[in-house]
Amino acid sequence: ETFGQDPVQNCFYVLAKEGSLDELKEALLKENPQVTVELSSDINQRFESSRTLFNMVAWIMVLISIVMTFMIMINLTSILVNRRMKELLIMKVNGFSNKQVIGYLLKETMFINILGILMGVGFGILSSSFIIRMIELSEVMYIRSVSWTAWLIAAGFNLLFSLIINAISFRKVGKTALTDITKY
Repeated sequence: ETFGQDPVQNCFYVLAKEGSLDELKEALLKENPQVTVELSSDINQRFESSRTLFNMVAWIMVLISIVMTFMIMINLTSILVNRRMKELLIMKVNGFSNKQVIGYLLKETMFINILGILMGVGFGILSSSFIIRMIELSEVMYIRSVSWTAWLIAAGFNLLFSLIINAISFRKVGKTALTDITKY
């Protein structure tokens, strides 16, 4: 209806017995060399190899992102603690407990972390739809909808990493003696 003419059949699905597939393919190609014959087993094999490759790339990206997250977050948290050490020691001199001083730092780092998660999810949703379109094959399309469960799991892992890194970095605050205020 769209083009004003009846469609021409140019694709056929043939159900054949297992042993006769190669003979059928050869006969069809001999009859008409312009015919393309694709076996479903070949299509499945291409799909499986592409899926395996995609999964491998995805796992490599996940591992790289975990390592980078730890490295970046530990460096930034250490820089924050070192730059604010004089201020933190003054807070301790003025009567704040270690728990209160660490709570002060924790509020700031968690706010920055949540802001980073929100920005990362936004950018990730945009970039993942682009990447999915780029890696699709002509025979295979991937699911393009957003999996909120996956994004929530990623955000949860990021918060967990942040808590672990904060626990490592904030130990320095409790161990620093008040007499070390002149070093900072």
